[in-house]
Amino acid sequence: MRFRSLITTAVVCLTSVAPTYGDETSKTFEQLVTNAHRLEKLEIDGLSEKTKADLLSYYANRDDAETVAKLLAKGIKSDLLNSDRTTALFVAVGSEATATISLLVRAGADANLETQRGTAKQLAERSGNPLVVATLNNRKPNPEEQLRFAARQGDIGTVERLLKSGTKIDEPSEQGINALIEAAVAGNTEVARVLIASGADLDSSTADGLTPASIAIVSGNMELVALLLKGGANANGTSRGMPLLSVAAATGQEKAVDLLLSAGADPKIGDPNGLRPADIANSLGFDSLAEKLGGVSAPKQEYSLASAIHKNEAALVYLALSSGENPDLKIGDVPALVFAAAYSTSGVVEELLKAGADLAAIGPEGSTALHAAFMNESKSEQFNIVIALLKAALLRNNENSTLRFLSARNRKGRSALVLLCANTGGDLWKDDISYRKFFFSAFESNEVRRLINKPDDDGTAPFEAAVIGGNVFLARLFKIWTRSGDQSGGFQEIARARKDWAMLAALPSDRSLPAGLSMGADIETKKELQTRLKQWGYYDGEIDGVFGAGSRAALKSFFEDRAIELKGMASSRSGSSYTFDDAKDGDMSFTLDFKHDDDACIWRIREWSKSNTGASSRFVGCVDEKADDWNGNGIALVEYDNGAKWVIELFGPRGWDNRSDL
Repeated sequence: MRFRSLITTAVVCLTSVAPTYGDETSKTFEQLVTNAHRLEKLEIDGLSEKTKADLLSYYANRDDAETVAKLLAKGIKSDLLNSDRTTALFVAVGSEATATISLLVRAGADANLETQRGTAKQLAERSGNPLVVATLNNRKPNPEEQLRFAARQGDIGTVERLLKSGTKIDEPSEQGINALIEAAVAGNTEVARVLIASGADLDSSTADGLTPASIAIVSGNMELVALLLKGGANANGTSRGMPLLSVAAATGQEKAVDLLLSAGADPKIGDPNGLRPADIANSLGFDSLAEKLGGVSAPKQEYSLASAIHKNEAALVYLALSSGENPDLKIGDVPALVFAAAYSTSGVVEELLKAGADLAAIGPEGSTALHAAFMNESKSEQFNIVIALLKAALLRNNENSTLRFLSARNRKGRSALVLLCANTGGDLWKDDISYRKFFFSAFESNEVRRLINKPDDDGTAPFEAAVIGGNVFLARLFKIWTRSGDQSGGFQEIARARKDWAMLAALPSDRSLPAGLSMGADIETKKELQTRLKQWGYYDGEIDGVFGAGSRAALKSFFEDRAIELKGMASSRSGSSYTFDDAKDGDMSFTLDFKHDDDACIWRIREWSKSNTGASSRFVGCVDEKADDWNGNGIALVEYDNGAKWVIELFGPRGWDNRSDL
């Protein structure tokens, strides 16, 4: 039944992006990682701190402990932050690279170091892999950890071996999860059979009240339900306060009801709200099931709210609410609004909201209606429901309510705002007046604005979620509201990796050239240019202000890559001018002017072509838009003969008539 996924799973719709190291895409980095022999001669003093961290993380991700050891021996510090703003240890844990984890821990890497995505220790605990957890703590996994992991993996041989050696069968994790519960969640019935036969506690529960039987009922594993009851599980047991019969009734599991009744379950035992299993079945429209459970305890209402929601009947929902039913009614243990957002229609959600349903009501796994809306199978309903929720938040215009609405986190640590940012990046959303109005209105509050860079449990903040989700509208607003935004290049590297030029244009500029780069530039300005080229991954030489072959090649590569970005960014926004002309021979065929945030210069591209020879020339540079000539007071890559010849020149105020080679 549709109800079961709300009980057993969290709502997590954020699209993840694999770690991408910023320098990994540069020619310098590519040479380092593809020519292993260079590591023997590697001079780390010539590398930026980020490049060092990226190298270490690159090999940690591949569990190449031998190369990681060489890099550490050369003096690279284990806790440097890479382009993904994590550490090599964090990367190794994510890849379950146990050999590298062990090496880094012995080298002094800090498992509790806070990174953009949390600590390595937190990541290990979320993975649940006891070998990773134990290695991170510089120890071997204990038998109970191994038993729980083997039960999850369905490894019967290991389970039997560990039990035979005397491993404690019911020893739980910090979350109260023992081997039998691991097997139930994973659906490993044969492992559960071994555990049951070996005397496992059949009525144990997790820290939040789930039992093996309730998990089996909700997941539809009737074979396991039968095994548990035959083994002696309490048929009148509860899960989160609900009798097992009520759980079966709420999920429409008739076979589970039969098994429980045969095992002696009492259908007269109600839930904390006083509802008996038959009442729950009746409210959801399971009439035959309600009869099997003894019939309803009170006359059936003509317009049952739960039944109307279950049937997606907005008109009946209105009638039920008009007759006095509570809009915050729980269907099983799910608030009506949360249930409707996940499985019903926008019409039903709107009726509940008009009646005052609590926007921040919490359902199973900590999900709110906004979390649940992104579970709705219909994309059109998903859109309409989210808009209905945002409209209601606008109408209520309560700062505290909005904070609760957006900051609520489910049990996976995912906030509603991160989901909203990650999943609403298309034109359909940004073109909706209510969507735009909600953000302009709600984020007038400084308290709400503080949420923009507040990370979820996995380190993902709303701003980053908007970037990952391609939500240019929100990224642009967040950049304005947070003023500085992300100046480190992390968000921009995500946009570059995805070739999302509209997003790159919306984010703060991270490719600004130093002021003063024009004819007569001093040595300090040239040193600063080399420093930035090194930070961006183009240059690995000395910072001396001398532009020899290496510096010039690095700058040429930068200008070539920048030209691609500029064309992409210019075509994505109206704040730039660019034209494609049917030019006569020798005339300009392409012009582009692009100003990015507070760059000290304006970026300009000019291209010329000759049809009779096929030759073309190009100018890519950053110049002073107030200079006497269009290319005055700046620096540019100038290419001739289809790029066969090139030069990097510094220009004075009169452009072509006032220039010198860099």
